[in-house]
Amino acid sequence: MCTPNDTHGDIVREALSDGKLVLCEKPLTIFDDYYGMEGVNVVLQLRYNPLVKALTINLPRNSHVSIKVVTYREKTYWDSWKGDPERSGGILYNMGVHYIDLLIQLLGNPVQVIESKLDKKYQATGKIQFEKGIGEYHIELSREPCETIRNIVVNGMTENVEGATIPLLDGTKMEYADLHSEVYKNFVAGNGIGLEEAQKALDLIVDLV
Repeated sequence: MCTPNDTHGDIVREALSDGKLVLCEKPLTIFDDYYGMEGVNVVLQLRYNPLVKALTINLPRNSHVSIKVVTYREKTYWDSWKGDPERSGGILYNMGVHYIDLLIQLLGNPVQVIESKLDKKYQATGKIQFEKGIGEYHIELSREPCETIRNIVVNGMTENVEGATIPLLDGTKMEYADLHSEVYKNFVAGNGIGLEEAQKALDLIVDLV
């Protein structure tokens, strides 16, 4: 959260080479390079959402999962490195990685990208065949205040999916507002989300962009 996404990989490698335990905010990297990152843990807090955990266990094969996220970002966001695709990696790396990871968590490994449309700064949509079914996503950032949507539709049933730690400026009430704490607890206990798991979403994003 404090350093641009294009610096994460180098920082992680240096810390690991010094023998440090490393927890990196998403995305681990915006480059297709994981050399020297063995042992890192990554923040992907939506995995700890109780709804997601329940669905992961119970979701049947041949399911259909659709995720729609639309949210506002103020001018300071766009004026910072987060508004620069060269530094942030664009919308799929900077924000969408959470939801691509979520689709993999629910539906298994990707089999085929059926459709992918991308405006690096503002919007990404796509459809993917996974081992356990079809996953679709619509991820959108608005420069103007708008209604916030964070929905996941699973086999026709709609639920809200979220996981931020702090209240957002749009005033959204968050039912699960402490999922980052779950990340930290699991990291300390040695049960964090490691490179092998974090890499899956990043590898898929390479195919989507």
